[in-house]
Amino acid sequence: VVVVVVVSVTLFCLHNKHKRREYKNNHPIRGDDAVDEKCCGEEQATDTIAASGFQPRPRGDAKKDSSGKRRKPRAKNNITHSHPANDSSSERKHNDNISSVPGTSKRNNKTTAVIVRAGREPPPPPVTKPLKTLTDLFAWRDDDDYSRAVVPLRPRAAKKGPKLLVCHDMMGGYAQDNSPQGKEDSNIYSIYHWHLVDLFVYFAHDLVSFPPPVWTNVAHRNGVKSLGTFITEWDDGKATCKSFLTPDSIPAVADTLARIMVHYNFDGWLINIENGLNDPNAMLTFVEEVTKQCHQRKKESVVIWYDAVTVGGVLQWQNELNEKNRPFFDVCDGIFINYTWTPYGLGRSKVSAKKRVEDVYVGIDVFGRNTFGGGKLSCSVALNEIQKNGLSTALFAPGWTYECLPQDETFDAFQLRFWEQFERSYASHKLSSFPFHTSFSVGAGTYFNLNGRRVHTNEWSNLSFQNVLHSVPSRPTATNPYTTSTALSRDELFGSISIGIDKSTAFNGSSCLELSFTPKENWVDETLTFQVMNTMLPLKTYVVVTCSFALNSVEGCDVSLQLVLTKASTHGLRYVLLPLNHSSIFSGAENVKSGEFVSVGKEVKEKIKRKHNITPSNFCRQGDGYISFAPQPLGQEWSDTFGLCENGDIYKEEGNSISKSSNTHTHWQTTSFVIAQKDLAEQSVQAIRIVCKPMRRGKESVRIGRISLFPPSHLKETSTPVRALSISNIVWGSVGISHDALNVTLTLSWQASPNAFCYYIYTKSPSSSAPLFVGIAHNTCYRVSQFHVGDFISDERSLQSLTFIVQPHADSGLLPKLSTCASVELKYKIT
Repeated sequence: VVVVVVVSVTLFCLHNKHKRREYKNNHPIRGDDAVDEKCCGEEQATDTIAASGFQPRPRGDAKKDSSGKRRKPRAKNNITHSHPANDSSSERKHNDNISSVPGTSKRNNKTTAVIVRAGREPPPPPVTKPLKTLTDLFAWRDDDDYSRAVVPLRPRAAKKGPKLLVCHDMMGGYAQDNSPQGKEDSNIYSIYHWHLVDLFVYFAHDLVSFPPPVWTNVAHRNGVKSLGTFITEWDDGKATCKSFLTPDSIPAVADTLARIMVHYNFDGWLINIENGLNDPNAMLTFVEEVTKQCHQRKKESVVIWYDAVTVGGVLQWQNELNEKNRPFFDVCDGIFINYTWTPYGLGRSKVSAKKRVEDVYVGIDVFGRNTFGGGKLSCSVALNEIQKNGLSTALFAPGWTYECLPQDETFDAFQLRFWEQFERSYASHKLSSFPFHTSFSVGAGTYFNLNGRRVHTNEWSNLSFQNVLHSVPSRPTATNPYTTSTALSRDELFGSISIGIDKSTAFNGSSCLELSFTPKENWVDETLTFQVMNTMLPLKTYVVVTCSFALNSVEGCDVSLQLVLTKASTHGLRYVLLPLNHSSIFSGAENVKSGEFVSVGKEVKEKIKRKHNITPSNFCRQGDGYISFAPQPLGQEWSDTFGLCENGDIYKEEGNSISKSSNTHTHWQTTSFVIAQKDLAEQSVQAIRIVCKPMRRGKESVRIGRISLFPPSHLKETSTPVRALSISNIVWGSVGISHDALNVTLTLSWQASPNAFCYYIYTKSPSSSAPLFVGIAHNTCYRVSQFHVGDFISDERSLQSLTFIVQPHADSGLLPKLSTCASVELKYKIT
């Protein structure tokens, strides 16, 4: 069977109603055997994975025969993309350059003949894989952008004291987390307590295990450094060490490890040698060279040595820092002490470390294998001994909470119980970069919402989408006082107080933050304050704040967002109060009348209006160091651009394929503020709180779906569509017993948008009523795998099309409407 298909590609840069934008870009269509190495690093791997995240399942892959057994389909037909045989290089260039024009103009489109034929399988969805041998290591090339993390390491406020290293070793590695584009499975392991962690190590028993990008992205978003592992073990490891520990190979291996670190954007290595050495001095040189090469390429990188082999080349775990492993410690950034230590050995380690006690990471095996204290839910026993000596901790295999989950407990609950041991010992790190945004997504779920509307109804997981989560304990403790506004104690006024992740609804993703409490009989009209985030966010002269929230009843509660400042400003300000719903505008300021809210000066108002087209909020200075701001919609232009429904309205977004009945029933409200106060620019926000004032007795809950603080300049920067959107690496196929269904595998690529958190991929055909949500990308490329296009219809010979849309989601939480986003159209004709 031979079917000729004609393909043309047009880029539509759709314009909004206020400003027409024109782009002219080249959008090459490459043959199926061409590789876009610089842009997307298309590998020729034949590996497959169980699911590809968000990818709609191909239809008709297998059907039952007359016996009722499931039959495998015949070899799939693929469209091989080819140029005419007599195509010269100049003609090829002419065919590949397709002009883009605004609106719906389609001038200068070029077509390319392609033929459907059997014999080539489309490439699978991208997969992150380790390097298993020295041959793999020396053959490595920096052409895989899918496995490259894109989130920069976020700054944190300086914190003194011992550090916490988490070494993630679970299920052999590269299982749940090997798909950069995510998977169709919500049952995954993840870490919620990043605010306690300093270093994350990805561990597997392969020679070179660099962290999958999903782990580095979420670690960096929380200010945590991410490390890979270089490991050799037993007899095979000894032979490997003998091969590369030569004067010529040591610099080459060290250089490649440093280049891998830079390309995949992580932060260093754990070097784990668990075999005897013929030349231990060469290994010492190797550790020093890796450290030097990494530091040269990334100043803040970290290289850590594992306590296994001695400086004499003998495999003999010391379980302490002493003269037998100290030389390795001296030439790198730290040492990971084996788990079978004794309290006496920790004292010796402290003495041996001298001024570098915090660079000694003492191992705790969470599974409890020969670990002091037994690990598991008793890790605190070992932790107490470690901290007595001022040493740092290396927590090995915390995935125990997932692999050994009790049948009668949920993962979230068991995870919280486990990490409570460390909340008592480690203070929360504070993020110190601006802007700040969170939707409290855990990076997995059974549905997917965007701005409160359901766009996907299947399971998914992608840890790159995990947000910064609340950085306070889920239960009241001395470090998390739920303060009230009266002299009565909290417990006298409120019961059943809790703060935690709620997966039943979401503003973005599949989870939000839920605050629950029950006013008691003694309660009259007191407020309850929940501390949500510990931060150190520097404020600017102009700050936009948005918060999306939902109440369990209309009359249930007044809610305000409170920003706690680091110190009293020139005018004695310590707290910024931002009332979220209408009745709470004067909550906590009952003595203030509406007439006392004043506008900023005329000059300031005109300046911010002219520069950013927004109006500053009115404000009121109160006693006790408070300043309150009135809600201020961002205005019609930005409402049209981002689909904002502010200050009490329910969010509405055009164009999604899910029926109305499947939308979430949570009534999300978004309130915005435009803060323009010069004396706040010298301040930082040290805590973000939610102040609740119940209107009645009885159980109440407040859900927080989004908190964003960002400069006004982000409004304009994030309203720009992605540029240079193109399609490449097109492979067509047919599926079904009779090969009557057509699918396509292709690569979308584009230039990065300013301040992008991620990108959402949609597709739309002329016959569909609304765009279909396809998936999430964090890199600037996305592989659409075996996407079902339609059926072969014998009498259908008209030109058909499929449009792909890329919607950037900014790190400020802003999401432009689909009608303003760039799209690329794939046209084909069955002849």
